[in-house]
Amino acid sequence: MSVLDSHTVVPEERDADALTVLADTLASVSAAEIVVRNGARAPIPGDLVELLRDAVSNLASGRAVTLTTRDSVLTTQAAANLLGVSRPTLVRLLDQHLIPYTQPQTHRRVLLADVLAYRASLRQQQSRALQEMADDVQQDELTGFVETR
Repeated sequence: MSVLDSHTVVPEERDADALTVLADTLASVSAAEIVVRNGARAPIPGDLVELLRDAVSNLASGRAVTLTTRDSVLTTQAAANLLGVSRPTLVRLLDQHLIPYTQPQTHRRVLLADVLAYRASLRQQQSRALQEMADDVQQDELTGFVETR
């Protein structure tokens, strides 16, 4: 995953109060808009509101924040790192067509959006499985015995 550009902001003491107020305001907001001095307004997309909330919260806590842009096309190693798996495991996922990929020459390439979508679907499956297990335990407690078959 190559870094294309980054920008780091170190919080300054003179901005502490403003950052705290902004962090408190953003904590309860799911949608926002920018209003400029001439009165023009522009909505801020939800994902950007979350990013802004996280950045301001960290700055208000005295931590520096770095915004980094990334390629939208990943190598198999970069995609594996993002998913927290080995590269051979990622290649198996690609071979099983669980994540789409292209192979323009000799190396496979994976879209960042596809990797993130796979990660989200995996987390949903895990959440459903945990809920089913919790429901099974609750049912077992109601009937007083555990079914083994």
